[in-house]
Amino acid sequence: MAAAKAYVWSVPVRLAHWTFAGIFVCNYFILDPGSDSHQVLGYVALSLVALRLFYGLFSKGYAGFNRVDISSRAIGKHVHHLRQRRLPLEEGHNPMGWLMVFVMLGLFISLAVTGYLLEETHRFFGSELVERIHSLLADALFICVCLHIAAVILIGHIGNVSLVKSMITGYRNHTSSPDNPPHQD
Repeated sequence: MAAAKAYVWSVPVRLAHWTFAGIFVCNYFILDPGSDSHQVLGYVALSLVALRLFYGLFSKGYAGFNRVDISSRAIGKHVHHLRQRRLPLEEGHNPMGWLMVFVMLGLFISLAVTGYLLEETHRFFGSELVERIHSLLADALFICVCLHIAAVILIGHIGNVSLVKSMITGYRNHTSSPDNPPHQD
């Protein structure tokens, strides 16, 4: 029997997600800080944040900000689904996922602003303080990325849903195991 699936992540959301991931990897691990390529990717990230915010404001899909619910009721509902080891297919981000989205978008904005100050303004060009702030923001984003990856793996396993695959294909489906077979309707 084929597992049920639901279309949750649109092409723009998936492209933004993986582009953010690629930019982060390049700027944090590969490119020299302050290099032209590093700066260009920083501006691309800032532009992508603006597009993602615009998309979130006007999208009616699962990535729309009209779906944000970080209330205690929503958290309780999510915990209940995890205890059942069965996350709903027709759901986008959980409450903690939404918080991580906003934290990461804020960090990308802050990195772009501090990077701009370091490279494009006379007052802050080469400023040790702004450079340190920029570095701490990058490290904070790295921590968030690690938490995000760990949460996707853990929540996907506990909730019996393929979260990584859904960010690739757009479709979310349940995984099954001997101790947690697919629901039979």
